[in-house]
Amino acid sequence: MPILWSRLKTLFVLTPHQYALGNRAEEMFFGILRAQRKKHKVLFLQPFNIPVLNGYRLTNQALMNLESDFIIPPRATRDRIASLIITAAILPTRLFSRLLFWVVGKRLYESFNFPRLGVDSLWVDRPEKTRKAFDWHLAEQMDWKAQRLNYEAPKLREDVASRCAEKLSAWGFKKRDWYVCWHVRDGGFKQDFHRRSYRNANIENSIPAMQEITKRGGWVIRIGDDKMPRLPEIDRVIDYPFTDMKSDEMDIFLVANCRLFVGMTSGPLEVANLFNRQMLVINMSDWSSGALLGPNDRGLLKHVYSKAAGRFLSVKEMLAADRNLLNSWGYTNSDFEFRENSPQEIVGALSEALELLDKKGLEPSAVQVEAAMRIKGNARKLIEGPNYHPHASRSEEVLRWKYKSAARVLMEDGVICKTYLEQNWDTDQLNKRAYGNV
Repeated sequence: MPILWSRLKTLFVLTPHQYALGNRAEEMFFGILRAQRKKHKVLFLQPFNIPVLNGYRLTNQALMNLESDFIIPPRATRDRIASLIITAAILPTRLFSRLLFWVVGKRLYESFNFPRLGVDSLWVDRPEKTRKAFDWHLAEQMDWKAQRLNYEAPKLREDVASRCAEKLSAWGFKKRDWYVCWHVRDGGFKQDFHRRSYRNANIENSIPAMQEITKRGGWVIRIGDDKMPRLPEIDRVIDYPFTDMKSDEMDIFLVANCRLFVGMTSGPLEVANLFNRQMLVINMSDWSSGALLGPNDRGLLKHVYSKAAGRFLSVKEMLAADRNLLNSWGYTNSDFEFRENSPQEIVGALSEALELLDKKGLEPSAVQVEAAMRIKGNARKLIEGPNYHPHASRSEEVLRWKYKSAARVLMEDGVICKTYLEQNWDTDQLNKRAYGNV
């Protein structure tokens, strides 16, 4: 009994997000961080994949087969029994919530729709103290930046990684070859072209930067789904979603082993962070929730046109924006329009990211430090404010959203790209072009 009790005390059970790839990877990342700081192990579990009853498919299953000193390995019999118990517990309220939505257009809160075991303690060690009010002191006590710097990323199981490496060699890769994973969000996968189009971008604007990578001897593997527009034929650029190599395992393997990940604030970005990949985030439409976590991560903001002002906003103005502009919860404000990053901006940002790969510890410039300070300062105000997440219950709002966002903001160590800031700090360069002042 003492041995059993000792093992139970060091066991942490987490049911990471079921249907969204980014949310699942994010919660697994924080689950591993928790296991590290507590010197425990985390057991990842999930309900059965029953789309007809659940109303959704479980997201990428390869993420549930990771190896780490801080993860309890999967076991078929044990995990099936656990899935049966979890499914039986959540299914009645999930079915009622779906019926409620069909009748009156409203759902029960998240905790009644999905199993959320362990989630409350991912972002603060004493969740019982966070039910009624948000406290920055509790968030700061977690020392998130140090946790991120000491993070030990998981790996894919050796047998899975070997199978995927063989497939990669079939494309012509040699052992010394390196590649960049590239993901530009498109509305096809979620079918949200008109609801959240500000999160999407045109892959064609990335082609010159992809060609820059191939000039430097690298490969580009474009990831995503087969609803995306196809790329033109480019030497050493693989349009992976349209190959017969695509699978859950290969999706994860490619991100886990890339030299650099280039993408947007979408699900695959969180997978790259889970595996501690250096990232370049382009076309950012929300910069207030800690997207650039690693010290060598870099970002490009979308340009923002203000109809009220009749011009594009400067970076300084954008970094002071409130929730009317920062569309965290799936709404857009008709007062603002987003303009994608140009091919030239993406090439410039890529050059900075590649330089960081070769020169670790390259210090950010003064304007990059100033922008990062402003982002963090404004993010603190937004997190402290009311209605931070208008759709969550009180406990979910305070615990699962404010503390999660606070953790990411306190952890964030990357910065916006230098050239972009210099060109748009006091006035957006698109205004100069519009008025002929170049």
